[in-house]
Amino acid sequence: MTLRRSLPALGLILGVLSCSHFATAKKGCEALKTEFSKDTQSFTACALNHAEPVTYCEYCGQEFAKVILHYNELFANETCRAKYFDRDRINIVEMVYSNAQSVWNAGSCSNCYDWVDGKINQTLSNTTTKFFDEMEVFGLCLKKYKDETACTNCLESYNSVNGIYKNIQKTFNDNLCFDIKDSMNKTRLNWSHDLKCCKDRKTSLTTFTVTSVVISVFIPFVFYTSFMFFGWRREQIQEPLADSDVHHPSDERTETFEAIGPSTVPAITHLLDL
Repeated sequence: MTLRRSLPALGLILGVLSCSHFATAKKGCEALKTEFSKDTQSFTACALNHAEPVTYCEYCGQEFAKVILHYNELFANETCRAKYFDRDRINIVEMVYSNAQSVWNAGSCSNCYDWVDGKINQTLSNTTTKFFDEMEVFGLCLKKYKDETACTNCLESYNSVNGIYKNIQKTFNDNLCFDIKDSMNKTRLNWSHDLKCCKDRKTSLTTFTVTSVVISVFIPFVFYTSFMFFGWRREQIQEPLADSDVHHPSDERTETFEAIGPSTVPAITHLLDL
C-alpha cells in the first residue's frame, strides 16, 4: 500500500511569518512579487492538472503553502505593502491571492488535514489517509475481479470504504474535503451503475414501490366503500315508514268505540240513572 503524498508543514510555514521581516529586508519588492507570481502560477497549474479526478487538495498543498508564504512576505514589508496594496481599486496582488484562496476553499481542502493550534498540520489527517488507503485496496480488488464476481469478492472492501466515508461525512457535513467526496461519488457510481452490484437493493426498492402503490390504492377504496355502505344504511334507518306500517293511538280509540257500539250506550245510560 503506497503512502499518500503529505503536505509540507503549513503550520511551520505560517509560524515563521513572525520573522518574515528579516527575509523581506534582504529581498526587494520586485523579487518578492516575482516569487509570489511564480507560486500562484504553479498552484493554478497544479489544480488544473488534478481537476479530473479531483485530487488537487491532496497534491497541490505545497504550492498553496508557498502562495501563502510569499503573499504574507509582501504584505509584511511596509514598502511593498505601500507599493502593491490599496493603491487602486483593482488591487491585482490581492485579487490574485483571493483567486488562489477561492480555489483552495471551494474544495474545503483544509479539511483533508489535521489542525493543530488553529494551523494546518504538515500531513494529511489519519482519517483521510485511511480513506485513501482503503480506496486503493478496493481499486486493486476490482482489478483482480473484473467480472460479476467483483460484487461478491469486493463487497467487504466496498463496505469498509463506504463506512469510513460516512464517518467523515458526519464530521464535516457539507464542508467535506472534495477529494474524498469526488472519489466516493465515482466509486458508488461505478459500483451500482457500471458493475450492477446493487441488484438486491433494486429488487427491494421495486417491491417497496409496488407495495406502496397497492396500499395507496386499496386503502382509499376500502375507505370510500365503507363510507358509502354505512351512509346507505343510515338512510335506510332514517327513511319514513309507510302509512300502512304506522300504528296510531287514535286508531285504538276508534276500535274501542266501535267495540262498544250503539247497542251498549242505553245500558250505560241506564246505569247512570241508577
